[in-house]
Amino acid sequence: MPALQEPLPTVLRSIASAMRMGIPHGTYGKGGGSYNWREVVAADRAHAVLFLREAVERGDQGRTLRRASRSLLPEGYRTADPIFLVVVCASGRAEGEVTNLVQGDLLYLVTAPNAPAEGMVARRLN
Repeated sequence: MPALQEPLPTVLRSIASAMRMGIPHGTYGKGGGSYNWREVVAADRAHAVLFLREAVERGDQGRTLRRASRSLLPEGYRTADPIFLVVVCASGRAEGEVTNLVQGDLLYLVTAPNAPAEGMVARRLN
């Protein structure tokens, strides 16, 4: 996997750590500047998702990350434009998009404005 460019690895590690701990809400950035996080992620989205998944798995044996279906978004978030919509779940979960949550699943919405911002916002939705 090609190396992601800073500030993305630092921010994704922080988000992964928050997800493993089940933190309900936070803004995660890298000090020293504002970035258009949508553009930063879009530059290497496939590797960013893989990096986030590996960061979740590396720190918490038995857990992994899967893409989540938009149908899981609560009504108040249906118009959200996520950077990532993911579920932290048991590592034995089948690959692919999660359409139903089970006991222990954590649904996360990660977003940021399409403009310079201090960080990405990760919000647990369940």
